[in-house]
Amino acid sequence: MFPSRSYQRWVERNSSTAEELIQQRAWADFNSDKLLISIVCPLYKTPVEILKETIQSVSKQSYPFWELCLTLSDDESSELRELVLQFASEDQRIRVISIEENRGISESTNAALAEVQGTWVGFLDHDDLLTPDALYAVAKQISDDPECDLVYSDEDLISSNSRFRRSPMLKPSWSPEMIVHFNYICHFVVVRRQLLKKIGGLRSEVDGAQDWDLLLRISEQTQRIRHIPKILYHWRELSTSTAAQLNAKPYVVEAQKRVLQDHFLRRGLTVDVGILRNGHCHPHWTIVDKPLVSVIIPNRDQPKLIQQVVKGIFESTDYRNVEILIVDNQSTHPDVLAYYATIQQDYRVKVLDYSKPFNYSAACNLGAKSA
Repeated sequence: MFPSRSYQRWVERNSSTAEELIQQRAWADFNSDKLLISIVCPLYKTPVEILKETIQSVSKQSYPFWELCLTLSDDESSELRELVLQFASEDQRIRVISIEENRGISESTNAALAEVQGTWVGFLDHDDLLTPDALYAVAKQISDDPECDLVYSDEDLISSNSRFRRSPMLKPSWSPEMIVHFNYICHFVVVRRQLLKKIGGLRSEVDGAQDWDLLLRISEQTQRIRHIPKILYHWRELSTSTAAQLNAKPYVVEAQKRVLQDHFLRRGLTVDVGILRNGHCHPHWTIVDKPLVSVIIPNRDQPKLIQQVVKGIFESTDYRNVEILIVDNQSTHPDVLAYYATIQQDYRVKVLDYSKPFNYSAACNLGAKSA
């Protein structure tokens, strides 16, 4: 993993300074809301040194009103258990949720969700890191927009030894269209607890794509989803992580396909879900009733261009229910007039006369009236 020097400079310019972290703490102390953010973090054979960094990234938050709920199964190593219990004994905000056995990431996460006390819940993988200002940024967003139901941030990758950062994922605002193609949100996600309770938490039958499934089910309940345009999360790049490569976990591909199929089924939509060469899912939408599509083309004395455009529509598209409305603005070129006489023999083509001085918008409006 080789970091980009330009990205490292960008990181330095865009990270909170020590003074800013102090100001964030002061804002939290004087803010009347003081909302409690619960961070759920299921553990599974986590390397001790990496988990230590993960927990410390929460402990060092400039926003102090949080709790960290760590799900710990009885079959974890004694070394891991000792570390977790030590952190919990030193900070009452760190809570250990004990379970008899690990039944997968969704069940472990749900065990923590059942115990959280905060009104908002964030999701943290056991080997990843939060930036020191992550919870402040979330709390500030919620304070400024109290009607929102979900908040997500930008993220980047961090090396296994935590020395290097690369590949920033700077995301757009909430997009219902994009989310059905791939999980562009990923981390960091914080959700209103009541909403999580309403949808029943995570589904264990789609482990491997449970995060995407959760987002899709949330999107079926609310569109009050907000983006914080700031990197608040470092995704650990390990050989077995989806941060490294999708093929590291082949079962993820099938889980993603089911997640998307279930989403469309719940919405009552007929969509075929395929899998691309890179392993990502691709929805193929079924066009219901095949409505007529009207293509409006303003033209004046451009014989080659109009022929090229019309030919392209008829020969390069596989949708057949199309009509072409050519809005002619006083053409006199003989080749244009001859083409009009020929092409109008096709029932799908009409030539409309526009005799006023050229105005693109007015010409298109005339075509729209005849569509």
